[in-house]
Amino acid sequence: MKKRIFPLIMACLLFLSIVNARAQDTLTVTFLDMTPHVGQNLYLRVVDTLGGMEIGRDSLMVETDSFALEVVGLVPEHSYNVDFWADHNNNGTYDPPSADHAWRIPLDSVWGDTAITFTHNTNFMDIEWPREVEELQGLTIAFSNFTPHLGQNLYLALEYQNGWELERKKILVESAAFNVTFDTIIVDSSYQIDFWADHNLNGQYDIPPDDHAWRLTVDSVRGDTTIAFVHNTDFIDIDWTNKLTVDFTAMNPHLNQVLYFYLRDQDTGEFIDSLIVDPITDAEFSVSSMAIMPDSSYNVDFYVDFNENGMYDIPPTDHAWRIVLDDVNGDTTISFVHNTDFIDIGLESDTTVTGITDLNQAGFSTYPNPVKDVLTVRAGKDREITGNMRIFSQTGALLVNKVLPEGKTEVTLNVAALKPGVYILTIGEGKNIRQTRFVKE
Repeated sequence: MKKRIFPLIMACLLFLSIVNARAQDTLTVTFLDMTPHVGQNLYLRVVDTLGGMEIGRDSLMVETDSFALEVVGLVPEHSYNVDFWADHNNNGTYDPPSADHAWRIPLDSVWGDTAITFTHNTNFMDIEWPREVEELQGLTIAFSNFTPHLGQNLYLALEYQNGWELERKKILVESAAFNVTFDTIIVDSSYQIDFWADHNLNGQYDIPPDDHAWRLTVDSVRGDTTIAFVHNTDFIDIDWTNKLTVDFTAMNPHLNQVLYFYLRDQDTGEFIDSLIVDPITDAEFSVSSMAIMPDSSYNVDFYVDFNENGMYDIPPTDHAWRIVLDDVNGDTTISFVHNTDFIDIGLESDTTVTGITDLNQAGFSTYPNPVKDVLTVRAGKDREITGNMRIFSQTGALLVNKVLPEGKTEVTLNVAALKPGVYILTIGEGKNIRQTRFVKE
């Protein structure tokens, strides 16, 4: 009897040893056509569908349109969800689509080393990526003694200390003591909070003492933070700028095409601001400009290079629209839903107006690229760097705006606070604007 049991035991042990050896099988995921996410971080994790246990994860910055990731630990005959997402809005945290782009690939009853291929698409889904508790913190300003501003509006802007604005708030002061909280704070980062009370009740920012304005700085936030602010008369001119935001929706017909956006004076047609979304990677996105002034009227002109020839053509060859803004008063948000009510916005068919000229082809140089801390722009012979220097995200959101003094031939910009990714740098105004891209490491 014992002789019969022994071979059976050995067979079982051999089977278990084989299973144990195969428990370290590898999953290889090959990614193709990931061009829309070059310069962004991509995160992947593999979760056992039985019990929801995570067996492994990996991440990288996307540097090319094709690459592969590996996770070790597959168990034979188990099923998994392969979850991954690209940090499309470059804020360092997972946000449900379409803010970030996320996908899930189910694997049923795997056996052995497994290889799958993923080709970029827009079939996003909310994979409910687990958020680390320490990722985002709250910064609370505890206001007190605000009796002089009861019944007035208080405007606040949270910014990195290099001027990159993250969030704005507007509240009505209804009591002398109250709290305002920003919940997008990242550990070890430093911030400034600009705020002002509309003391003269005209609905727009005026230099103190007409309005009352202050600035707070917070260095190296370590966690949830509360700072006290007691009303005082130590006012400062915070050089508040009004923000125009255009929210685009249903732009599916123009995915992977280029959108050109122009803010123009309604009376003179002068170009006030210009930017480019290159390419449109999401059907819903926002474009921002910090160039609107109270009591002014504008035409918001934009077009998509529908025939992809790099220049403006009268609709329907290209698709163009105009939004009329009359008598702007402060920060303004408008919504645009894709439609076919095209209009000729009257642009010249040359790249000096319609396709923003490449900075490096216009006698300027930008370096280093990629950049870690300080980006330098140098003008060529007999040239000067004039106007505003701006940095935009790939979706057109204004992140940095620096006014340049006249006579400069070299300008440096500290970009250390920017998240790793691809950004658009522009210099100049209106049809004299020049742009280039750079990678932040």
